[in-house]
Amino acid sequence: MDAETIIDELEKLGVLVKAAFTKAKGNTSSLDWEKFLTSDEFGKIQKEVLTFLKSLKASDIQDSLKQIYAKQTALLNGKKISALPKDKLRQYSQLVDAENILVSQELAQAKASSEFLSWLVNDALPVLMKITPVFAALLL
Repeated sequence: MDAETIIDELEKLGVLVKAAFTKAKGNTSSLDWEKFLTSDEFGKIQKEVLTFLKSLKASDIQDSLKQIYAKQTALLNGKKISALPKDKLRQYSQLVDAENILVSQELAQAKASSEFLSWLVNDALPVLMKITPVFAALLL
């Protein structure tokens, strides 16, 4: 999987998990991520979650990071970050956001756990929703 695919698939997975968690929670405030793992709603998406997690390889993440680092270097073109024009600074920032997700401990140890799903929905998904629409173009 390349960087674009990993980012796209993480976004899809995040939305899938968020939707299932929201349905499972319903009108109660007592559902936490640990209880969600035993819910019927998680059972409905468990296969899809596990399939993605099994397909995610450390080498894919490393290759994706190399893509991002290469693009960051190209954007800098020997300059300091503070010297970038506003449009390139935004692009650089979005690459840093993607890098931050890919180097996270949660992704490195990804498994269908309450910690990973919570991180995916609460921390990674808001960033993914912001960068995914422009990420493919950034890597060109």
